[in-house]
Amino acid sequence: MKRLSLLFITLSLIGCSGNPSASFYSVSQPKSDYSNIDYDLYDFDWEYELYSNEQEEFTPMTEYTEEDWERWYTRYQDIVIDNGFVYGRMANFEENQYGVIRCCLSDKDVTVPNEISIYKLIDKNGSMTIIETGLITTIFLGAFCQCTNMETLRLGKNIASIDPSFGDCSSLTNIMINPLNDRYYIKDNALFLIQNGESILLFVLQNCNSNFDLDDNVYGIDFNAFMMAQNITDLHLGAHFHEYISSFPNMLNNLTKLKNITVSEDNQKYSEINGVLTSKDKTVLVKHPCGRIGDYVVPSSINKIDSYAFSYSIGLKKIYIDGDVSFVTMSGLNSGNNVEAYEITNNSNYASFEGNIYSKDFKTLYLIAPGKTVINVKEGTETIASISSKNVSTIFIPDSVKTIKDSAVCCEDIKQIVLGAGIETIGKYAFGFSKKIYNVEQLFFKGSVEQLKNVKKDIYNEVIATAQRYYYSEIQPTKNKSHFWHYVDNKPTVW
Repeated sequence: MKRLSLLFITLSLIGCSGNPSASFYSVSQPKSDYSNIDYDLYDFDWEYELYSNEQEEFTPMTEYTEEDWERWYTRYQDIVIDNGFVYGRMANFEENQYGVIRCCLSDKDVTVPNEISIYKLIDKNGSMTIIETGLITTIFLGAFCQCTNMETLRLGKNIASIDPSFGDCSSLTNIMINPLNDRYYIKDNALFLIQNGESILLFVLQNCNSNFDLDDNVYGIDFNAFMMAQNITDLHLGAHFHEYISSFPNMLNNLTKLKNITVSEDNQKYSEINGVLTSKDKTVLVKHPCGRIGDYVVPSSINKIDSYAFSYSIGLKKIYIDGDVSFVTMSGLNSGNNVEAYEITNNSNYASFEGNIYSKDFKTLYLIAPGKTVINVKEGTETIASISSKNVSTIFIPDSVKTIKDSAVCCEDIKQIVLGAGIETIGKYAFGFSKKIYNVEQLFFKGSVEQLKNVKKDIYNEVIATAQRYYYSEIQPTKNKSHFWHYVDNKPTVW
């Protein structure tokens, strides 16, 4: 992408709506003659014509979209553009502090400067004056989202805040920190922040070691730290790692080859059982490594399974749970995996049938195994709390079911639903929140037209409302037979 030094006038002069203090400036020493430049901004419709110091002509700003401009203008102050970077300031910044909003370079080696000199256009005769030296102190979220060619990133001595935004940098293998910067450091191909004498892991490069060690000085990690670190197979948590938050298991979801998690014996928050992360007392199962393949037996000491303990463990086949184990939330158990069956025994609150999780009395269906494509809800079930799964194509719901709760049957690949005549209530978004994602093609109702009309249905049920509906008839109707169905070899079939 060609680097342009661009000239701007202060937007506040034209009285636009939005952020009243936002301005656009040039950062390059001006030419001697600007008398031939047209500075009209087209009534502020985001269609700017920008002047380049390298060409005696107008150059359209094609690097940024209208949405980019609108977001930047409403969020940042004093937007500055130079040499492929867009800079800006937040309202709470010191007067001379700036951050990188966007890098638009296609270079393999990118350097974020320590500072920039900012010039302001005073009049159309080309008179300009320097207004300040801006220190580059911040990397804003998304700053490098377009830098797919960048292999090396060099950060200056003034950088004091980084919102990790390297997830789209598919070629990035090296980050270098100015030696005078005492806030950040690189170790084992990973970027760390120093805070209160301890360290936070911000980002792990894709060429990191397969055995990755968070030493005793590291106490936390950024949510996207492992976004590009798919080659890690063994992860060690040091003695001071204590970031115990509900989203922590999800931070490990990108580690698709992870086989083992080990924990320092001196860690006061975590422990592990055979390479699976647990609470310190080994009663809460926190995270099953995503790269393991086969069946898993939950250890006998576990009495609670964290929300996303098995999320994105795509190699899991069956999960065996024995004893009075509870769940923080049910829905997270099958997030991103293809578990074929849950087998629950000796539990006071839950039971399993055909690999799915029910209440102990089988009155409520709580969760289905996401690896299944056809679901037969157990006869006698009265409430469906959740059958959400991407793989399900057909669901058979017996006459005993009276209630389908909100968002209970959100299955992206579902095509057919056989709905029992005993249904009384269908909750909000019961079959999905958008027809663009959830496309139920056929609803085979075991009752009559009048019975379906009398079902209490939440108005937010577009997915099921637009499905082709058929009504059950054991004998072939003489009229409108294409609206009725019956069983042929246990399959719903239109007359």
